[in-house]
Amino acid sequence: MQAKGHWGLALLLLSLIAFPFDINIYIISLIVLTAFLSSFPDIDIKLGLSHRTITHTILFAIITGIIFCILFGILTKETIWYIIGFLAGFGGVILHLIGDLMTYMTFKPLYPFSSRELSFGWFRADNIIVNYGFFLLGWSVFILYLFYNSTSLKSIL
Repeated sequence: MQAKGHWGLALLLLSLIAFPFDINIYIISLIVLTAFLSSFPDIDIKLGLSHRTITHTILFAIITGIIFCILFGILTKETIWYIIGFLAGFGGVILHLIGDLMTYMTFKPLYPFSSRELSFGWFRADNIIVNYGFFLLGWSVFILYLFYNSTSLKSIL
């Protein structure tokens, strides 16, 4: 899956999870930061590392979560931002793995706990329709979440 697809998948899933909750700065920040970090595992390409290896694992998700937990906590000195930092880092990588699992290319998301290569094999990672479809669907559901949970709409319903 490409960056647009990862963004869209993250926005889609997180917005659906957030639907029962009122809008606040923490939820919106978590959704946007997690969506932004959902492409982070592809840093392996920019660093010249083998694609879908160490940066595409649950271990990398844990490490990323810890790094962003510390970073956000130090920057804000508020407990809630430590939590948001961890969830955004960890969640972004996990959502990336979920997106990549849908493609044909196998990889080891459970490494070093398991060397089993996994893939659902539903579509090619560069499928334009799938990537833009997730992107548009994700943004649509996110906007729907914002609209549905806005104070003005709740007063009408």
